[in-house]
Amino acid sequence: MYLEEERCWSRKRDRKRKALKKTPRKREGTVSRDLHFNTTGQCSAPLISTSNENLWVDGIRGCAVQCADPMLTEEEHKMLQNFIAWFGGICLACSAVTVLTYMIDWKCARKYPALIIFYINFCFLVASIGFMVQFNSTAKEKITCNSDGTLLHPKPSSGEDWSCIVLFVCVYYFIIAAGMWFIILGYSLHRSFKSLAGGQCQENLERKAKNFHRISWSIPFIFTCFIIAFGEVKADSAVGICFLSPTVEVRVLALLIPISIIVCIGSVFLIKGLISLVKMKLECSNIISDNANKKIKRTIFRLGVFILAIVIFLIITIACHIYVFMNGKDWNKSLRNFILCSSKITSDSSECVMGNRPGVNFYILHLVALFGSGIAMSSWCWTLNSVKAWRRFLRRVANVGGDEPVRLTKHKV
Repeated sequence: MYLEEERCWSRKRDRKRKALKKTPRKREGTVSRDLHFNTTGQCSAPLISTSNENLWVDGIRGCAVQCADPMLTEEEHKMLQNFIAWFGGICLACSAVTVLTYMIDWKCARKYPALIIFYINFCFLVASIGFMVQFNSTAKEKITCNSDGTLLHPKPSSGEDWSCIVLFVCVYYFIIAAGMWFIILGYSLHRSFKSLAGGQCQENLERKAKNFHRISWSIPFIFTCFIIAFGEVKADSAVGICFLSPTVEVRVLALLIPISIIVCIGSVFLIKGLISLVKMKLECSNIISDNANKKIKRTIFRLGVFILAIVIFLIITIACHIYVFMNGKDWNKSLRNFILCSSKITSDSSECVMGNRPGVNFYILHLVALFGSGIAMSSWCWTLNSVKAWRRFLRRVANVGGDEPVRLTKHKV
């Protein structure tokens, strides 16, 4: 009797164990990874097969999102690429011409505050090159995608993704560095205009040159190191670069707040300098020559337009981040539903359509603010003196004699 009861209990235990093995276990708060999306086990677009479990979409085993941004259509991808090629190419050309203009006339141009324009344009030149690298054959796929076709998310410990890290440094580091030099430009112009009559501003700025370099290159370096160390670098296939992680917190803390502070501080200094110029124009219009009056008027106009352009680009950047903050969750939810529908997990409708998504105009506005700032910075070199510098350079190259500027010694001046 005892043996029969023992056998009966053992049979019941075996049945319970078999039933537990058949039923999939689900973790609390997550979607089970044992879901099968179709009978063939193949991944449906916009998903692709991958062995990296960290990239698997929740609920769909063996599948990850493709490298090309599924929120944009193929036509929108091409439109965005053409815009980057044209507008980014214009920014690259303007920055390159400005840098070359300073280099061919370095003896006359290496003085503060004019030299600051050179460093700002050099930073935008490197950042623009970072955007243009993607147009070199198949460089875009190699930089932004893994070998299995998934989006690249490099880790500091990995030795295979240095091209993505280097591209991130070229874009992010030099954009922030250009912003730091923008603050120094505003400060230097403010000091120059304020003490224009004293004649000692040049010497004071030259003495502060080392501090300018320490501030402008070290602060962006600290930001960049922290972002790389915490693994917040991610490829962006839509624009073909490696940049910050798209999470709102990272973009706000590492991009929006620093850029906003930089533009506000630099603009305050520039506005103070503009006010000093206007006061000098009103108070000394009867004393200074007509030629000096015209130069002051041109400087006031150019400075006013420059400040207005930079403020507009900042407003565009802030508006884009607010747009992402307000709609980001809806975009992710819409993409999630589209993926589940495409994978035949949900069959609410016969056709899978993505509802809310950012669209290509959102990316274009972001790029307008970036490349437009670079073009605005190069506009400081669009002067008659730059034309004369190139004319002297071409004459030297062609060994043609010309009128060289007469440099007087200090005591003769």
